[in-house]
Amino acid sequence: MGADPEALDLLAIRHDTVLERRSAESLRIELQALEDATDKIKKDEVTERHGRPDTESEERAGVGAAAH
Repeated sequence: MGADPEALDLLAIRHDTVLERRSAESLRIELQALEDATDKIKKDEVTERHGRPDTESEERAGVGAAAH
């Protein structure tokens, strides 16, 4: 059961806001892109957190010193 567009418009006017009408498909695409970006950020943060100690321990052990 869909909402009455006129009632929604009146509600928006009453609360001094604007409604954006979009297709459900465009909303799904945008939400998927946001979820993908969030997943990438989380993976990058984990990689960065786990990457630092390895690099520091290698430096302390002198591994890779010849490369510098």
